[in-house]
Amino acid sequence: MSGELTSTASPYDRDKRSGTETHAWYIDDRIDIGNWTITPGMRFEHISSYQRNAIRGTQQDVSYNAPLPALLDINHNEVDGGTQSTG
Repeated sequence: MSGELTSTASPYDRDKRSGTETHAWYIDDRIDIGNWTITPGMRFEHISSYQRNAIRGTQQDVSYNAPLPALLDINHNEVDGGTQSTG
């Protein structure tokens, strides 16, 4: 080690800052069809991240959206009032 600070040419420069911001929304619904009850849902996520390298003076930004569908529950309602659930 020479005791010198790393430079922009060094693969070991570590003066970096990063961060992530996320937002999510969720909805679901109950659907009755005859003796069946189905509960589908949807989650939607928006994610933004960045990584800033102060030594090189660069910043990388990444942003994406992710729809995440779900089937939360399926019930069969018995005639006698009982319920059989899969979820």
